[in-house]
Amino acid sequence: MSWMIKSFSELSNHELYNILKLRVDVFVVEQNCPYPELDGYDPEALHLFSREGSQITGYCRLIPPNVKFEEASIG
Repeated sequence: MSWMIKSFSELSNHELYNILKLRVDVFVVEQNCPYPELDGYDPEALHLFSREGSQITGYCRLIPPNVKFEEASIG
């Protein structure tokens, strides 16, 4: 397993697709939270994810202060 941290512009199309698919699978489908997953904060966030081969196995985004909240946030 390897960990990576990238800005939005550094993500490849393949990485972005797999991250968004994972987020939808976990938050919208598994946790039954039907809300807009694409919320506009991704371009401002840092994206921390783990990878095994080409599969993304873990993910969170780090949102700087004054973007979503006054304080920095993790989601």
